[in-house]
Amino acid sequence: MTNVVQNNEFLNATQGAVLDAVNVIEAKAHELSLHHNEPFYLSAEFWVAMSFVLTVAVLFVPVGKIFVKGMKNRAKAISKRIADAVNLKEDAQKMLADYERKLRGAEKEAKDILQRSEREIEMIKKEALAKLDAELSAKEAEATMRLKTAEENASKEISSKTADVTMAVVKTILKDSLDNEALDQLIDRSIDELEKSA
Repeated sequence: MTNVVQNNEFLNATQGAVLDAVNVIEAKAHELSLHHNEPFYLSAEFWVAMSFVLTVAVLFVPVGKIFVKGMKNRAKAISKRIADAVNLKEDAQKMLADYERKLRGAEKEAKDILQRSEREIEMIKKEALAKLDAELSAKEAEATMRLKTAEENASKEISSKTADVTMAVVKTILKDSLDNEALDQLIDRSIDELEKSA
């Protein structure tokens, strides 16, 4: 827009200069014609001025076209740069939106990984506790079994010792209270009962 205004100002200034030159030439020609009584178009100043005006007029068209073409090219280049800048801005906004979407995705993925890790930790904890409970139960069962075996062994040993002591006491009592004949009968009866039970 500024270039078009500048072009118009340049054209207006050039036209004004040409018109001023024509007016000056006409005034000078009129002045000369008044002083010399010869027609103005026969004076050298008139033809110098006319050649200047014609030169400016002849050069004005191609130079003006070149100037206008240059301004149009400049305007096109500026428009292209503006369009490129708009495209770059749009691309940057798209990239920003993509990165923000990726960031949100990464945050969600991190939360999912954290939740998964927490679930896995809880599951491992439960498995470890279950394994520990199983090991404790197995050790408790083993300890109970050993205690029971020890009790049974102790009970057998006590029974055996009690039987030995009882036999020794019974022998002592029987020996003191029975005579040899009664003792022989008791032994015979015991042998008979053992044979029957066997």
